[in-house]
Amino acid sequence: VNNPIGGLGMNGGIHDAVNLAEKLAEVIHLRADSEWMDRYEVQRRTVNVEYVQAQSIRNKRMIEARDPAVRKKNLAEMQQIAADPQRAKAHLLNTSMINSVRRAAAL
Repeated sequence: VNNPIGGLGMNGGIHDAVNLAEKLAEVIHLRADSEWMDRYEVQRRTVNVEYVQAQSIRNKRMIEARDPAVRKKNLAEMQQIAADPQRAKAHLLNTSMINSVRRAAAL
């Protein structure tokens, strides 16, 4: 459901597959009942909307920016993020989708 131009589709799909495989293994090995599978949709839909779509839209906008002033502003923002260790770490946790995995686990 995210725009492929913004990226993260393959990464999101891999996270979907890993999450689903974990759920299926629990059900197949009788460590959980079939209702455990309902958690998959809640987890993956939530993180898709909160992380994958949001980041994809942001990436797409940055890629498509043609106005030199907008591109300059985007570059300045990235430089500010890179210069601040806390912001850089937060940015990396979001763009790497680590935060989305943590969020899914909390659901």
